[in-house]
Amino acid sequence: MTTQTSTHPLTPWEPDDYAPLVTFTGARKLAASGVAPLVALARGYETLENSQVRDFAKHHQLGSANSRAHSQVLGATKEGEAMVLHWYRADLNAQMHESGLFPASSSMQLRPSHPRTNPGTGKIVKYENLAGSESVIDTNPGTPAEWFTSSPRLLITEGVLKGDAALTALIRANGVGDDELNPQGRMSRTDAVTRLRELMMKVPAHNRVTILSFVGVGNWKNNDVWVSLRLADRELLLAFDGDIDSNWNVWSQANNLWGFARGRKANVKLVDLSVDLDGELLELTSGSAKTDKVGIDDFLARHGDWNDILDRLRLELPDAPARSRDDVPTGTWKVSEDGTSVQEFTAGAVGFDGKPGPGQWELRYNIGGRVVTVETHRAPTDLEIETARFGEGVDEAEASAMTTCRIELKWINDDDTPAQAVVTGPSTILMYPPSEWDKKKAVIPQNLLLHSEWPPRKGLEWLSAIKDNKEIPVAENVSWTTMGWVPVENSTVCSFISGRTVISPSKHDQDRTLPGVGETALPGAAKFSLPSIPGDILSDEWKAQVRADLNNLFKHYIELAPWNDINVAGVVMAAGLRPSVPVACTTCLWVQGPPGQGKSWTVAQILAFHQARKTWTNKSLPGSMKDTNASVEQALSQTNIWVMDDLAPSADAKQSALEMAKSGDIIRNVHNRTAKRRSGTELRAREVFTPRALLIATAENEHSINSVRDRTIILNLDKNSLRDGVVETMNDFRDHSGTPGRLMTASVQAMQHLAVLNGWTEMIEQVEVLKGNFAAAARETIAEAKVEGKSDQRHVEMAVDLMLGLAPLHILAEMVGATEILALFNPEDESNLPQRIAKIVMAGFATQGEATPGRATLDAIRHALLTGRAHLLNASDPNTPPISGDHAGTNRLLGWQQDGQDKFRPAGVAIGYITAAAGDTAVDVVMFDHKAAFEIASRWSPALLPPGTAASTSFGSLWNEGLIHPHYASRGRDGSRVNKMFRVDGRPMRGVPVHLDTLLGNSDG
Repeated sequence: MTTQTSTHPLTPWEPDDYAPLVTFTGARKLAASGVAPLVALARGYETLENSQVRDFAKHHQLGSANSRAHSQVLGATKEGEAMVLHWYRADLNAQMHESGLFPASSSMQLRPSHPRTNPGTGKIVKYENLAGSESVIDTNPGTPAEWFTSSPRLLITEGVLKGDAALTALIRANGVGDDELNPQGRMSRTDAVTRLRELMMKVPAHNRVTILSFVGVGNWKNNDVWVSLRLADRELLLAFDGDIDSNWNVWSQANNLWGFARGRKANVKLVDLSVDLDGELLELTSGSAKTDKVGIDDFLARHGDWNDILDRLRLELPDAPARSRDDVPTGTWKVSEDGTSVQEFTAGAVGFDGKPGPGQWELRYNIGGRVVTVETHRAPTDLEIETARFGEGVDEAEASAMTTCRIELKWINDDDTPAQAVVTGPSTILMYPPSEWDKKKAVIPQNLLLHSEWPPRKGLEWLSAIKDNKEIPVAENVSWTTMGWVPVENSTVCSFISGRTVISPSKHDQDRTLPGVGETALPGAAKFSLPSIPGDILSDEWKAQVRADLNNLFKHYIELAPWNDINVAGVVMAAGLRPSVPVACTTCLWVQGPPGQGKSWTVAQILAFHQARKTWTNKSLPGSMKDTNASVEQALSQTNIWVMDDLAPSADAKQSALEMAKSGDIIRNVHNRTAKRRSGTELRAREVFTPRALLIATAENEHSINSVRDRTIILNLDKNSLRDGVVETMNDFRDHSGTPGRLMTASVQAMQHLAVLNGWTEMIEQVEVLKGNFAAAARETIAEAKVEGKSDQRHVEMAVDLMLGLAPLHILAEMVGATEILALFNPEDESNLPQRIAKIVMAGFATQGEATPGRATLDAIRHALLTGRAHLLNASDPNTPPISGDHAGTNRLLGWQQDGQDKFRPAGVAIGYITAAAGDTAVDVVMFDHKAAFEIASRWSPALLPPGTAASTSFGSLWNEGLIHPHYASRGRDGSRVNKMFRVDGRPMRGVPVHLDTLLGNSDG
């Protein structure tokens, strides 16, 4: 073995080659380590000075000036500059390249020009790992995905500087000239990454070595990269520093990694970086003492090239160096190498010289194992969906309270056969000895319970070994307790869950997204699964399938036109696709009509967008009006779309009232995106089920409470609402074509594709712009239904929320050139799809003019008068009917009844007077005692004036809705009062003035 020795570096670059991004000590370090300027530019090294910290912290979202990370950066640049080192997680790097995205850094380090001294150890801290940065296994961002997945060799070293030095040497050794690695003039980072990738792809496949770096020798453990990195049948080269034969800790980590990789069928070799030179000569020529560590960057810069590295491969580690007695404290517990038992390190016996002999590992229990996963169960926050940033707005205390763990235990049976058991339960069981796990609601398999050593008597010591066994990293996952859009850790685009289906822009994101709504949490959850579409998005295969599905949709919904009201088709398509838009949904559809006229059948057409095969029919919908409040609340928080089917009239008035009240509460919750709060044990709040789903309710009649109707989009399906001869054709389309479900999948993919191209927040902003366009169209149409005293704003907002479901339809049509679908968005066509939805909403809004709070108040009073529970008095003579002359019918309508002698007598209680306006002779003013009138009316007409309605509010609505007598309306209210002054027998009194014709329903007021 020969080793080159030189007083000058073997690489040609000078510090000025890294300017202007890297200067001073950082540039000198890169040059001394032999990192090519192109390789450095691709990674994004940069020099940071104290004056730049504020902008740097803001750009990298380090938090406030008081945050730990911000303080670290300030401290590192206090006495001078610092070089910033960006780390890129290897598996994410490969995924980004495969998806055509620019790699994003996962962690940051600083290399200060004036490093601090650690007060605890007295050692100089050369590199500062920023607080909150994860320990990753890194590849340079220019590394092609093909290298990560299939290079015949992998090389592991400590630190990205060493990794980039090794990468530089590898490229130079394979024909890439130094001039190509030193870009002249200004080159962007994006161009540098692209250029480096192109150069690496020129390296012959058999010479490729993927360079992997980690922070320190002990940081290879517990890392998710091992999950996706294939080691089998690949050569793994360990390039640890040259003190591996003298430093027990370095040797121990190399030995553990060696065993781990061999266990995954890798061919492991050691890169021998020891430099066998005379110490004095080495010190004089290279500035290194014989006892100095030699890293791979030092070696390549001063002692050899890439071929020398490959000549220095050893098939075995050196013998273990002497170990300090302090390295493993007596009493340490660990899991054996084969994972089937637990051992304790004990002190050696005292010899004749009075000194203890070497310690040893002794068997304690014949059950070993490891913690496999710790899983957090939660719903995404609104901020996570708005930004696609995992963890944004998450309350860590709340999240940690909903975690579970899986513990895999192994042992060898008496017949030498291996056995295994998996214990699951709350993650808090990791705080308690195994003897208490059953009390903590852990699930313990029967074969483990039968083991003679279970539970271990020294449970906490045994558990410490299980928790320390992390050669295979503990997977820390989030299991989502809701379907729909969810963020992905280390990704810039959200995934989408429906049933068991996960739709993501990359395989990595898909693997990291765990659906948590299973059959236990929601029976039938898998029925919401979606079909797949052949090919990648925008591939010829994908476009052909989506185009065919859009044409099929047009054929059935537009040409066949199954509903006599063509506007219904627009509502059905929009409702079906609405959950694919990553904006919070507040739509409540109320589908009403007589039995057998297609209510449930229409809902099943909407649900067809949420199935992979025949699932939803008019006889099989996900929910019912008979479900309990709690179960409906939970379902609405877990799914993308939910149904409360069949609110039918009941002979039991109390039952009917309860169902109306229940449906009303739930509709309000969905419309307002609020949830009912409940108290649990120890006065702690129980989990809140915030509604996320689009809600559909079916009923034979309209909802009895006006304020509930005011929060729903009403779909009237009266007699003969369906065209003859279309039901079977539409059933076949729904059950067997797969078209609606595939279009739902394609809609989600389209949204993700736009986010990949433009950024997630930019895509959300585009949706907000679209909402503005829809709002203008909806407002213009809905304004045609004028309702006195009532704003149409709420109905415009409801229309817009539903119209958003049309957005993916338009996007898909543009992507694949579906001209017939695009024509349905023509603003010049009065029957375009947004207009169809607006007309449905307008029809519902128009009915609100007949059921406003003021009109409901008059209806309730009129009912009380007709049924003899109240009457109005004649202001001139309270003992005579209010209307003198031949007006028997009118007097009966005003609460006066004839006795056996045809004499009129008042019925019920008096609630007001009939009089004439001041200066007028016409007796046409009804002056209501608003408290007395409201008390009687609300008691006998609770459907019109439900509990919680106030007298002043109800009568105030008469003013707002123009139902006050014109004589008084023109003079306005007396401040906040609802009543006006009038006189009875010269005595001043107050009443709410309404025209007699308005009360009797003979006028619109």
